[in-house]
Amino acid sequence: MAIQEQPALADRVYALLGELDAAEVGSDTELAAIGFDSLAAAELAAAVQRELGVDLVDQRMAGLRTAREVADLVERTAGVTAPAGRDAYPRGMGRLQAFAGGVMGPFSRWWFSLDVRGTEYMPRSGPVVLCMNHESLLDIPIVTVASPRQIRMMAKQELFAKPAGARFFHELGGFPVQRGGFDLRAVEIGLEVLRRGEVLGMYPEGTRTPGVLLPFLPGAAWLALSTGASLVPFAITGAHAAMPKGACRSGWSSGRPSRWSGRTTPRGGGSARSSSPRRCRSRSRGCGTVAVSRTEAGPVVVDVTDADFATAVLEESKRRPVVVDFWADWCQPCKTLGPILETVAEEHGGEFLLAKLDVDANQRTAQQFRVMSIPSVWAFVDGQPVDQFVGAVPEPVVREWISRLLPTEADHEAGRAMEAEREGRLDEAEKGYREALDEDHDNRAAKLGLARVLAARGEVDEARELASALAPDPEAERLLAAIRVSEWARLSAGTPLDEARRAAAEGRWEEALERMLAVVRDDPEARESMLDVFAVLGDDDPTTREYRQRLATALF
Repeated sequence: MAIQEQPALADRVYALLGELDAAEVGSDTELAAIGFDSLAAAELAAAVQRELGVDLVDQRMAGLRTAREVADLVERTAGVTAPAGRDAYPRGMGRLQAFAGGVMGPFSRWWFSLDVRGTEYMPRSGPVVLCMNHESLLDIPIVTVASPRQIRMMAKQELFAKPAGARFFHELGGFPVQRGGFDLRAVEIGLEVLRRGEVLGMYPEGTRTPGVLLPFLPGAAWLALSTGASLVPFAITGAHAAMPKGACRSGWSSGRPSRWSGRTTPRGGGSARSSSPRRCRSRSRGCGTVAVSRTEAGPVVVDVTDADFATAVLEESKRRPVVVDFWADWCQPCKTLGPILETVAEEHGGEFLLAKLDVDANQRTAQQFRVMSIPSVWAFVDGQPVDQFVGAVPEPVVREWISRLLPTEADHEAGRAMEAEREGRLDEAEKGYREALDEDHDNRAAKLGLARVLAARGEVDEARELASALAPDPEAERLLAAIRVSEWARLSAGTPLDEARRAAAEGRWEEALERMLAVVRDDPEARESMLDVFAVLGDDDPTTREYRQRLATALF
């Protein structure tokens, strides 16, 4: 066998595989045992290129099962040169994007009633991974029109199946990616886009999901880690209902960029996956819960279908947590887990809803949530999935998992404190928030509420400390911005920016923004000051909307 003829090469391959998982790897090691997924394949291909000078980009790795097979593949490829004419960055990619945006932009904004917000958060230069939700096939032209910078987009391979479609998407800025496989060529292109300091658009959910946000796959975080790129969130709403004209308002709302650092490893113990926003597991980190008394909770267990899933699950989860049991009649583990879930649901008397969905009869929903194995159990809060598990786990594990979804005593205490805060009883509210934090020092609602109360009293140091611990939570960021704006009142009249900041602290918003805009190209801090004012005023304030557009025009 070839692997016996060059043991030195095989040993080096095993060593590189072992580095992916910090494990000992031999010829018979199963790749599944070391978590060899698409990102691991990308890491290995880069390492083999770097250490052994072997180009694996055009090789098929998805079907490999053992380390021996990987070593065989490397050996077979060792004497093969990369195909002539293959560019890491495809020639002509995106060359018509600027033209298409200029021609179609005004029409698209009018026809789809585009409402574009947050373009000021897009870095003016440097590599960016733009992470988008995916509602519709209209998303690509909408993003192209809305973005202040040109974008290179990963798009599913099926869009490039026909020559005309392939050329159209290529010249618009797209390149194909094989979903569910080890597409090393797509990874190579994505890395090259970022190395050139450009914007890479990705759908971290991996598929089109109108109206719901699935847990993110880790690829976007891995690419950002690999290149030092910024991650910019990009929300598209209404695209799935944007036809015919006037049916819905489609829009882009971009958030503040995040920078990722750390070792790039594709497995659960490494930085890439542990840092990625894959799912929210803790109430105190912003999942949110809704306290519901047993008398008003409603049904305990219901059957749901494709037709009523949006109402029975997504809408209901805005009132109380909903646990969805994906099952089938032929599935024996489902028959073990189902009664456990039903027993726990009955015991809680409606504090959460157990919704049971037969995957055979409701394949559309099962496919939407990428349910590959059953039983599969998902938790929904505020209209979004927040956690899941697969398999017939023991009853104690089920109970502990569900307990994390339900309001704790600290949540109830924080809720009572919030009522006191709304009614202006700030002393009582502060006491309640502090008692909630005594119960759970990480409780988000209590931290944020106490920070609001303290900021209202002018005790900004403790308020800032509490809110900073929650960043980048949007409410915490807005409170921090309000604290910064309030402190501008102490600035002496010095630079034009200082005068603008004092005007903002005194509530003269338009005057402040006009002055900041006048110096935004000369003073980098002016942009951040305008963002703070926008945060205080809120996204829907007419002044925010006007000056956001003017700021984007000035910057880009």
